[in-house]
Amino acid sequence: MRFRKTLAILLTVAFVAVIGTAIALQTSGEKEPSPEPEPLLITFWGDSIAEGVLGPSPLKERDSYAYFAIVGRDNGYKYVNRSVSGHQTSHMLEYIRRPDENAYLTDTLMRTSDIIHISILGNDLLQNSLGAMVVNYAKGNSSSLDANIAKARINFAEIMDHILSVNPDAFVMINTVYNPMFEGSAILPQSCIDEMHALGMDSADIRNTGSAMLAELNGIIFDYLAEHEGAYVVIDAEAEFDRIFSEDEERGKGLFYKDGVHPSNEGHAVIADLIQRALEKEGLAGEATALANYKQLRTEQLARLYAGTADTAENRARISGAASVEEVTYAYFRAIEGYSPVYYG
Repeated sequence: MRFRKTLAILLTVAFVAVIGTAIALQTSGEKEPSPEPEPLLITFWGDSIAEGVLGPSPLKERDSYAYFAIVGRDNGYKYVNRSVSGHQTSHMLEYIRRPDENAYLTDTLMRTSDIIHISILGNDLLQNSLGAMVVNYAKGNSSSLDANIAKARINFAEIMDHILSVNPDAFVMINTVYNPMFEGSAILPQSCIDEMHALGMDSADIRNTGSAMLAELNGIIFDYLAEHEGAYVVIDAEAEFDRIFSEDEERGKGLFYKDGVHPSNEGHAVIADLIQRALEKEGLAGEATALANYKQLRTEQLARLYAGTADTAENRARISGAASVEEVTYAYFRAIEGYSPVYYG
């Protein structure tokens, strides 16, 4: 009983205070403070690259290394990841067509997103005897590649048609599939490498074979966009990974996780930087705010994971003085090269 009386008194006091504040604001001519705007909702869809479960290492650092989380945190968005490892275009198409079945609210999220990011297509080759497909392509037989691309093209068009019909106002971004093929990569078994060597191919030829195949796969993205101008913005991960690989091969190889398929921590950061630039160009992100937040994210990681090693005044100063998110990425990953993180808890 005493609790109820006390609660009633507190509520009365609070009510009077609110009314008094409102009257005071009206009397003084001041406007009531506007409510904080709702953060933009960005959702991520597609495969394991977007899901960020494989690649970011260790997994407990996923919210600091996976590109979906970096983009979400840097910009203060509400971010939700609905990507599913292993999804090919056929799986994604079926997935996004489902009505809401549970708390995942897949359909609602697709319809209400302000920003939609997609990573898809890679598994349409990867899960269909990629090794044999690459060797046959190198021999001049592209029948398997052509068949898989034909199916993926149809599915991709239906995916985009669905998204544009249920959420025509969203800003949509789509990653190209990067080239993970190089001598020593885990993506191809040694037997395939040996067969390609037997054909007279060297390391450059092997990488160029991957580029040629991906030109056809990524052509699906560019062809749809040519027919549906403005449908989405291309996040050209392939071009950026290739640029880095050509300028610094060791850094380029380091963009891949040890399985040879997924982006490494730095690979995710490079993709996040590309997405950031697209958002800023569209006016959906503030460059200065995102840069400040990214510097803080990386500085905190240095302190959390590399105390006593890479967490030095010099490295913190490089990150602090960076003029762009790309420079922060470069400074952070060069700082931690050769050091093993120390995990607590």
